Amino acid sequence: LIGLLDDLIQHEPFNIRLIYYQSIAFEALQQQEDLNRCIHKIKCLMDALNSTGDGLEKESAIHVIAPSHEYGFLFLHNFSAQSQALINGGFDLLYLQPNKKGITELWFDVNQALGYMEKKLK
Repeated sequence: LIGLLDDLIQHEPFNIRLIYYQSIAFEALQQQEDLNRCIHKIKCLMDALNSTGDGLEKESAIHVIAPSHEYGFLFLHNFSAQSQALINGGFDLLYLQPNKKGITELWFDVNQALGYMEKKLK
């Protein structure tokens, strides 16, 4: 499992969910140093996302460079998306399932991700 996750993380080094799953495997194997490394990576990635905004409104949207980062953010906060809308100006609005924090929606700035996809298509 760890080898498979290593391969996947090589292709998506900032995929929070993959790193989280790898941390569970390291914990099960009692590989504390590797577990701590995964926890540190997750913390760094979450700090980077949180530093861009809180996502509670368009003006404080969380900047992401790939859609998987949105879902990694939701995953670690124990949120589930109910639906989503791509808003003009490069924003992804995720409507959330009811949750303990009472947050109904989160805004993500996806301009970088859209720009990257546009370049790949050309």
